[in-house]
Amino acid sequence: MGRWHSIVARKTAGDQNKGKVYAKVGKIITIAAKKWADPDLNPSLALALQKAKQNNLPRDVIDRAIKKWAGWGEGDDLQEIFYEWYGPGGVAIYIKAITSNTNRSATNVKIIVNKHGGNMGTPGSVSWQFQHKGVIVVDGLSRKETIKWKEVEHVDPYDAEQLEMDAMEYDIIDIEKEWDTMVITTSLESYRPTLDGLQQAWYHVATSDLHYIPDNTVAVDDEDKLMLDKLLAALDDDEDVDLVAHNAN
Repeated sequence: MGRWHSIVARKTAGDQNKGKVYAKVGKIITIAAKKWADPDLNPSLALALQKAKQNNLPRDVIDRAIKKWAGWGEGDDLQEIFYEWYGPGGVAIYIKAITSNTNRSATNVKIIVNKHGGNMGTPGSVSWQFQHKGVIVVDGLSRKETIKWKEVEHVDPYDAEQLEMDAMEYDIIDIEKEWDTMVITTSLESYRPTLDGLQQAWYHVATSDLHYIPDNTVAVDDEDKLMLDKLLAALDDDEDVDLVAHNAN
């Protein structure tokens, strides 16, 4: 799925990345909980907890992240910061970081992008090329059974035509098949209703998130693609970077 790129797309990378993913998703929960610690009254926190579930965050990690901003613990003053850069082949790159040290974050991003052939964009030169939308990836039907007093989830094959009809009941923007998954794009407003509705219909959501989707894409040659892949991997490895969007085709 080259149209969007985030740490959530790498949630199955392996045990060696679990600590890094836990820390990043924990930051997302903390900054969301700053608005209100009750997910029923705070849609941002509800989405953050959904992301935690998809990444299998332990309950204690979630609780600590919420408590940092709920009055039971001291937490860093986290902020969301956006950076606008151009990468190899003139690819537009929109970077969101969650950080308690904006100087450190800006410096690290600058070093990473410069090292991989990028250039800083002027304010607004990149952001206008992206739209904030929801992305839901369905890879099957969820079926649960109890084995030795433990609930086990199975993912069965799904009917693509039936899924398309079910998804069209909601205010979606696009739906298309990519490999063995269906990728559904929604507006910000319809993201949560669509996600909840599909899950209630027992569709298994492999991953879902809010992403910055490019209005148009640019072609890159093999050399630039290799450099871009290395750049995206390096950004994902940075502790402050939460999401990276680009318009490479």
